[in-house]
Amino acid sequence: MSSTPKPSPPVFIHVDGAYWELHHARSAASPIVVAELYPTGTRTEPVEATYRVAAPRWRLEESLGFVIPESMYQAVLAAPAQTIDAAPAAANDFPSADRDRWRPTRTSPVLMPGAGFATYGRILHDNAPLRTWEDGSHRIEIVSLTAGPAAAQAVSYRLWLDSDLTAADNVPVSQELDAEDDELVRQVAAHAITGRAPSTLTARQQSAVAAHGKDLLRSIALPASPYPQGTRVALVGKDGRPTDITVTVTDTITDANGATWYAVHPEISRIPGHPLREHPDAFLILSADDLVPTLQAPSSGIEPILSYGSRVRTIDHHTVTTGTVVRTFARADVPWYEIQADDLAESTVRLSAQDIEPISGSFWPSIDDLVATRTEAGIHLQEGEVLVSLSGFATVDAGPQGPVLGPERELPPRDPVLGQVWSHSHRVEPSSAGTEVEIEPL
Repeated sequence: MSSTPKPSPPVFIHVDGAYWELHHARSAASPIVVAELYPTGTRTEPVEATYRVAAPRWRLEESLGFVIPESMYQAVLAAPAQTIDAAPAAANDFPSADRDRWRPTRTSPVLMPGAGFATYGRILHDNAPLRTWEDGSHRIEIVSLTAGPAAAQAVSYRLWLDSDLTAADNVPVSQELDAEDDELVRQVAAHAITGRAPSTLTARQQSAVAAHGKDLLRSIALPASPYPQGTRVALVGKDGRPTDITVTVTDTITDANGATWYAVHPEISRIPGHPLREHPDAFLILSADDLVPTLQAPSSGIEPILSYGSRVRTIDHHTVTTGTVVRTFARADVPWYEIQADDLAESTVRLSAQDIEPISGSFWPSIDDLVATRTEAGIHLQEGEVLVSLSGFATVDAGPQGPVLGPERELPPRDPVLGQVWSHSHRVEPSSAGTEVEIEPL
């Protein structure tokens, strides 16, 4: 670095016993971000940084092992720049023993100019990626798509292998692809695993790719037809594109005319209240023409208002990370939820919908089903609650003998198995192998 006085840093990130300062550095190549880690505490004279690294944004994320959200990055770029003597070499890894300790958590305070203090979790939430694909401890984020020259565009992505941020980069892709195209996920994975020269990867990255790369590429590979048992597929809509209705192939059927059909199990059946939740052998029979392999997340049952049994993740609560919705309330047109925290067995917290991220919903066929299940679990009506099922919703009012359930207001009819609003009727028929449901194409 040159001897030019360092401007006041635009971004502070507080972590355990220390804080990060992020600066903007000017170079002849791409914009450089300088990250410096300082110990907290009172001091009367300058203290040397415990750790310092300067690199372009994506190399810096790989080095530090945590995300620099877009708004944070833009705040860094908008600040006066330091001058560095030359573009830095490839970033080294932050010491492995310290990666977890000094990686910000969702509750870490962050200070940015003009924004005051916010939590790291809130900033991540406000800068969510366009798409996320997950499989166990592996994850790919499609961060952004930027139009480029001719028929190309650039995709920015992040890849976690075994829960560790392993790669972050830009790669050119066809202008025809959008964030929902599975081919985009495959191209990103191929670039991260096989498309980068080993000289651009640290020893940690090379080790992670060697240990997990083949498994990742195998898990996202396009399966050959007929699809084997266990293949995840989506129903195709009238526009020819995959819908968000996902199912798993359980068997292949060839009819008398040689056409291929599949027995499939709805993935939404895993959520509370679904009539097939206790019937893993139940299946639908669908034409091969109505199905396409998918990498999208399983059908989640998430609705604008969550109901009993829904799973949520808090954005930045100081003690609760994940939990289950017990009750739903409406306050000033914003849902509030009473949540049973996973790590607090005997207490609940109430949080606004603005303070949580839904993980999965619930699937109660009727208000009666919902009330019966809650009563069996010892959860009784409480004044001010809103109860929501597939068929309708009702509020809980004050009565002379205690809370009473108000009249149910109907919602548009839903398919009793897939939970979607349909224009066709369907019927459920029993079979010796479970429940066979005949449905018409979307």
